[in-house]
Amino acid sequence: MYTVDDNYNDEYEEETNDESFWNNNHGLIIKIIIIILCVIVLFWLISALNNNSNTSDNCETHQNNVTKMRLASEKYFFINKNYNKTGVNTVTLSSLKSNNLINDLVDANNRVCNEYNSNTSLERDIGNYKMTINLSCSTNDKSEVFYYHGNTLACLNCNGETYMDGKTIPEDDDKDITPDPYEKYSCNSWSDWSTTRVSLPYLEERVRKLYKGIKYETIENITYSDWSEFSPNKVTPDDKTEVEEKIVSEEKWSIEKITTNRPTESEKLRIVSVNHISSGQSGCKSGYDEKDGKCYSKEEFVSDLTYSEFNSGKYQVNNGLCNGIRTEMNSEGKYEITYKGCRYNKITEKSKGSSYTEYVYQELEKVDTPYYRYRTKTIIEEKKEIITDKYYEENSLPSGYEKYIQSEKNEYSYKLSSCEK
Repeated sequence: MYTVDDNYNDEYEEETNDESFWNNNHGLIIKIIIIILCVIVLFWLISALNNNSNTSDNCETHQNNVTKMRLASEKYFFINKNYNKTGVNTVTLSSLKSNNLINDLVDANNRVCNEYNSNTSLERDIGNYKMTINLSCSTNDKSEVFYYHGNTLACLNCNGETYMDGKTIPEDDDKDITPDPYEKYSCNSWSDWSTTRVSLPYLEERVRKLYKGIKYETIENITYSDWSEFSPNKVTPDDKTEVEEKIVSEEKWSIEKITTNRPTESEKLRIVSVNHISSGQSGCKSGYDEKDGKCYSKEEFVSDLTYSEFNSGKYQVNNGLCNGIRTEMNSEGKYEITYKGCRYNKITEKSKGSSYTEYVYQELEKVDTPYYRYRTKTIIEEKKEIITDKYYEENSLPSGYEKYIQSEKNEYSYKLSSCEK
């Protein structure tokens, strides 16, 4: 008969059995879990080792490909002499293949490297040549750089694996090298603009229109008359007159001088007038004032005085030693001291009713005289076309210029439509 107590006993027995199973088998269960974890770690280690192996293989494959590319480029540039000593020389893997210098390059992923984007460039670099090898492969290979001596062309960092040992520079051979028409084009960037249009099936083209600039300006055309003769008459320059001046040293007659002693006439001295003066009474003649028993002229004179005249007491000199002292030849051909540019009043004795003779004379002196000549200029305004030497796109024309329609021309730029032909 089934009772509540029997039910309770069954449940108690079931729970007791579960606890007994765990108590009897928990060691085995823990071992199974540890084995599973070890298997997981083992798989992880194997995967890591495989990755390291691939990395190592990738590095080795990359170096082998670089060496093949470098050796082929040495033949192309140096042995076949396809390089300029200035600027950058570039050859693609495709061009090296077309010249039978290299075969396809295969990377660590067993994929062929791109023959148009894989290239070698050669340029002058501080006395040497720098060769840069760029491989475009699925393994994202880095660029490699090698240096060659500027004169011997010996490779400086090729570790002995090179055609260029510096001992000999091979002569050109007669190989028929056909250049790759796509060599100078890239699938990533456009080529430089050129007026030459290219027709190749794998090129993408873009076109731009260029113009010279034109503007109109007012130009002044200036014409001149002939020069006039030189003249001592001063001419003032202005907008329509150009003037030239020159100094001529010439002889001129001095201002009039007066003496009571008859001077000796010569080529350099002339008597202008002789005045006989008489006085019926004592005193100073007209034009003179009496002072200290002598007569002083009211008028101040300006002329040169000889040494004897300066010290004769017949002149009251008002400017010390005049404008300077020189030794000059007199009218008799003798040298004597002369006081230049003296300002003085004449001194005479009071007249006692007697007469005397006054001599007025001039001397020939050297004087610097300015001479002038002139010419007239005529300005004619003319509108003129100003056209630039350079070409511009319409929106890049210099300020003030418009496009010169007659100069229109097209320029073209290209890039590879695809990295694979």
